[in-house]
Amino acid sequence: MVDSKLFPQVVLIVDDDANVLDVMKRHLEIDGYGVIGLQSARDIEETIKKTTLLAVLLDLGLPMVDGFQILQKIKSIKPNLPVIIVTGRHEEQEARRAFELGAWDYVTKPIDFNYLKNILRTQSP
Repeated sequence: MVDSKLFPQVVLIVDDDANVLDVMKRHLEIDGYGVIGLQSARDIEETIKKTTLLAVLLDLGLPMVDGFQILQKIKSIKPNLPVIIVTGRHEEQEARRAFELGAWDYVTKPIDFNYLKNILRTQSP
């Protein structure tokens, strides 16, 4: 886990692609964010309950699980926690559904990191 004393702004990234996860993690750490990276949905619930998070970056295309169900689960545990969907698919219907379920934003890959960091700055205390 990330030490919240060293990194008061912790972002959880959930993406099954190790390369994407690594790139996002490096970009955010350069800006001083603490980052927890998960490649599966298995530990999301525990991580959300035990960690004070600034936001969650959630890939909808996780294997063996519906990303929308994960979004709903996150919102049921911490309704005010911003969840930013990060996906390789740009489908208007999918984006609309994500927002209806409580997503804060919907970002498509390849990621515009300046845009992503601006979104996170709006969440900073």
